[in-house]
Amino acid sequence: MMSTEYEECSWCCGTGEVECSVCDGQGAVTDYEKDEDGTEHEIQTKCWSCDGIGLEDCNDCQGTGEIEHES
Repeated sequence: MMSTEYEECSWCCGTGEVECSVCDGQGAVTDYEKDEDGTEHEIQTKCWSCDGIGLEDCNDCQGTGEIEHES
């Protein structure tokens, strides 16, 4: 009979979260906007992917912090 064992996810070190890949963990992204005379301005907005937190669920463990193995 097979049993299920769990081990800590090595990718996220068991936290279930990793740095957001869109904002690199900053929680904000930089956009550029031109005004009427063509001058470009840098604007920081909340990251749409992590909602400004800077972290997202680990893809390897789906946010659980553990990897399942059958033995």
